[in-house]
Amino acid sequence: MLIIECTCRCKPGTRDQFLEIVKPNVEGSRKEKGNISYTPYPSPDNDVDMFVFEKWENPEVFINHSSAPHHQAFSAARRPLLEPDSFHITIWNSEVNEDLTELARAFVKTNIH
Repeated sequence: MLIIECTCRCKPGTRDQFLEIVKPNVEGSRKEKGNISYTPYPSPDNDVDMFVFEKWENPEVFINHSSAPHHQAFSAARRPLLEPDSFHITIWNSEVNEDLTELARAFVKTNIH
């Protein structure tokens, strides 16, 4: 599984517009074969920063994502809304750690629920 972290900074006053144009890309991405999740998060600290968290089954489906029409349309529409050189992406190869997942779930059940 690939985990993708994207960060970007919107030009002042454009984040609401960014959030509107990202909606079709989120919907389209979630329907793509091999997408596990795709979620944008506006920063709670200011009105310009964005964080996008994605999970894909493998590198091939992630690479195919960049040629999807909804993604190409979003990529073109977002360019004028972003501060120059503010888009950054980091990609991790990942696998689920079942033992730690069960430990964390037990903690949540005991201490949070």
